[in-house]
Amino acid sequence: MLASHARVPSEDIPAVMEAYRQTELVLRARDLLTGYSASSGMTVTAMDPVIPLDIVTEVLDQLGLADTVSLAIDVAAEHLWEPDGYRVGDTTVDADGLSVILDDLLSRYPIIFVEDPFVGAHTKSWSALRQRHAGQVDVIGDDLCATNVAYIDPTLADGILLKMNQVGTVTSALRAAQEASRVGMRCCVSHRSLETEDTAVCDFAVAIGASWIKIGGPRRGDRTAKYNRLLRLESSLTQPAGSRRT
Repeated sequence: MLASHARVPSEDIPAVMEAYRQTELVLRARDLLTGYSASSGMTVTAMDPVIPLDIVTEVLDQLGLADTVSLAIDVAAEHLWEPDGYRVGDTTVDADGLSVILDDLLSRYPIIFVEDPFVGAHTKSWSALRQRHAGQVDVIGDDLCATNVAYIDPTLADGILLKMNQVGTVTSALRAAQEASRVGMRCCVSHRSLETEDTAVCDFAVAIGASWIKIGGPRRGDRTAKYNRLLRLESSLTQPAGSRRT
């Protein structure tokens, strides 16, 4: 994932699109691109996470975007977890071993956002990772928090991923956002893998003043609709009150 520093859609989106397209070209040229995920992310043949991270950082440097765009990673640790540990490439490691791998990546790359670095049961690892990278990287809870007020814990994560249909109602998602803000956590409003062209997620993110929005790669209609909605919202909110249109 790419995270722009501008925080204004009309500046963020062109930078992210340029980086996305150039990364796609490089992956094709190196015969690494195997397809696209449901959220329009690119899938690659490389098992070693260093390879795509190297390519993305090279692209950002070449485009002059290294100071504008940073990286965000979704470890999705629950999908790595097996009965005997975390499956990383051809090896299996425990929580301490995964911590070492993540510490190395965070020290080598301009990563500012790490989502679900461990399964929820490994609370000590969550807390330790957050403390080691305090002020530099935001540790974000997705499955850890499940958009549920009952699971919000600022000692484990710096922020919460908000998915409106994960908790079931907009009201419950709003309560989770309010509670996260109350305890000093940041919010990232997120899409789901199988999306439609509905753009309510964009309005929700703007309404709660979310720090980030996660809407996938700028490629298919279900994704580009959301990028376009963000642009329209910016235009509406920066126009004089009497001329605003949504």
